[in-house]
Amino acid sequence: MASENLVLRSGNWHVRLSIPKDVRHILNRTEFTESLKTGSKAEAQVKKLAFLQIWKQLIANA
Repeated sequence: MASENLVLRSGNWHVRLSIPKDVRHILNRTEFTESLKTGSKAEAQVKKLAFLQIWKQLIANA
């Protein structure tokens, strides 16, 4: 499984997604980040999918 959207911070995995430059001014941010509240990379791989789906839809709508 790919882990390009996962970052390990202080023992907990976080999911992140960079926002394209052309919609940053609409969403008023440069990236989305959220703690997955787990130290398990395998569990983080599953949990990240829900966040990525929501965030990608927000970007598409913007």
